[in-house]
Amino acid sequence: MILAPDEELTQGFGTWRIHLDDGIVLRGFVVDESPNMVEICDSAGNVVRLSAGRIVLRYPEPGSAMHAGHAGELSGPAFLDLVAYLASLRE
Repeated sequence: MILAPDEELTQGFGTWRIHLDDGIVLRGFVVDESPNMVEICDSAGNVVRLSAGRIVLRYPEPGSAMHAGHAGELSGPAFLDLVAYLASLRE
């Protein structure tokens, strides 16, 4: 999962592309959703709340938001922090 993030995506961690009625295109994780509203969190951590009626097209993007090779870009302590965080999600 960490070394080859595209091999298996955990439920809820897929990235979505959302096209709005004014031509804006958003990309991120859906963090909350109801019949009337969708909240999406982008890669910078910004959460945007949208009226569901503004969405004209919505589809999952292939692959992981974490690109292959990302783990190799992390320092040793940062990589260990990532592993600890991911392990805590399973508890």
